[in-house]
Amino acid sequence: MIFDKVNITDELKKQRAQFPSLLKEVNEVLLQSAHSDEELLNRLKDNRDAGTEEIIIAENDLDNIYSINEIEKICINYRLRFLDSKYFKQEFPYDAIVRINEFEKRYNTKIKRFKIIAPDKAFDLIDVNQDPLLFAQLSNNTFYLLHQWGKDIVWYRKFLFLPIRDIYTYFYSIIVLAVLFAFSIPFSWLQVQPDNEMYIRLWLAMHCTIGFFFFILFLGATSQSSFSSMSWKSKYFNE
Repeated sequence: MIFDKVNITDELKKQRAQFPSLLKEVNEVLLQSAHSDEELLNRLKDNRDAGTEEIIIAENDLDNIYSINEIEKICINYRLRFLDSKYFKQEFPYDAIVRINEFEKRYNTKIKRFKIIAPDKAFDLIDVNQDPLLFAQLSNNTFYLLHQWGKDIVWYRKFLFLPIRDIYTYFYSIIVLAVLFAFSIPFSWLQVQPDNEMYIRLWLAMHCTIGFFFFILFLGATSQSSFSSMSWKSKYFNE
């Protein structure tokens, strides 16, 4: 009857019946998108194909391409790892999926291999998500930056890990530490004549250098840590 109450569910069904083909198309698009995203996630988490992409990048897109030397330098300075995306332990954000899809559509290709820059804790090595950068591996040891997410790295990380960048920075840091320690001791504690003060402080600095060198080396060995220059692309936590 004209004055009967209206059931909203019934009205929605009537509305749907008027556009069956549109709804079918929408459903197909959603299914295709879901299938595409799933296939992309499988590529991110598998990376069995070690091939590289022969892609001509547009001139206005060249700022996103980085060489292996540039990446190595940053990883060593900030003690980061540069590994295949299959080692990344955390979930990939949807924004990253969108960026990958945009890139593949723009260049009519499928990325075969993905790489990630992140602290070692972001990989299977331990745990945690912190400032990952997702790259597509191109030819000639170049990499296209697709997406960055997570928290920013603290500004002092570069200086915090300076002593363990390589054997040279380690040795120089030990010398500086030993000299600061030797020359920070109050003169009254030395109990020597003023003429002998410099000699004693240099003697202390030399012996502190030797002591600190082996003590910190021992701590590094027991914690299974290695220099950043050796570990930046290793998938093992103790390399």
